[in-house]
Amino acid sequence: MLHSPPPLHGYKINFDGAIFEKENVAGLGVVIRNHEGLVMASLFEVKALVVGRAVEFALELGFDNIFLEDLWRLLDTSSMTFFFLASIFSCFIVAHVRQQCNQVAHSLARKAIVSSPMSAWMKDVSLDLLTIV
Repeated sequence: MLHSPPPLHGYKINFDGAIFEKENVAGLGVVIRNHEGLVMASLFEVKALVVGRAVEFALELGFDNIFLEDLWRLLDTSSMTFFFLASIFSCFIVAHVRQQCNQVAHSLARKAIVSSPMSAWMKDVSLDLLTIV
């Protein structure tokens, strides 16, 4: 399954986590794309609260029309957390996707264990991931 872009003037957040049992840490990978499928920002981080940090990253960068792709179904759309997040953004839509749609975010999450505690890029990703963007 290929990446599908959000509507015009929208931003899609793909995120994934990776658990490293041996090291006793978790990693997070986030990629934010515009309606043309271009990467607007990306991040990997160790020991992140996955859903909250993915959305917080978009908020910090000023993205407003959000389409969150949730691989693990972590965000209950009937919860208070969802209603709070929905109130912050002009548009906040959640879709549940398979990991094949989240390959860049998954690769960023896996990268977190071997790199610095956090790295972020604007309109780009880590050079070693350019072939899967």
